[in-house]
Amino acid sequence: MTYEDFNYMSHDKIISIIRNFVLVVVLIVLLVIYILFFCYYETYYNINGIVILINNNYYLAIENNIKYNKYLTGNNYIFIDNNKYSYEIVKVDEELKNDYINNYQTVYLKVSLDKKYLIENLLISLKIPKEKKPLIKYLL
Repeated sequence: MTYEDFNYMSHDKIISIIRNFVLVVVLIVLLVIYILFFCYYETYYNINGIVILINNNYYLAIENNIKYNKYLTGNNYIFIDNNKYSYEIVKVDEELKNDYINNYQTVYLKVSLDKKYLIENLLISLKIPKEKKPLIKYLL
């Protein structure tokens, strides 16, 4: 638009355009604030587990870093191939394994797995939920 075009517009039309623009900007800002405060993002701890057979029962054995044991004890479900499974901790080995940097403990979980996972010594990748925070916490 040129300067001459503005001369032809009435003052009320300009005010109306400005008001609509401000309203759209305010709505967008409110939407972004709502998303940042009320949408949650869940992070996961990825680890491998081995299916073992003890006394005709299948368990999931996990060599877990002892720093991350809190994620296993603080939850009651894991994700395997994006399917949610509830579990129960059966046993935690007292023996610690060390790789000169970290200490590891074997944790045995009782999980009702699908038939396709009930193979002894099968290595399974699983995700354990770590924390669920609003998006604003990740930006600050």
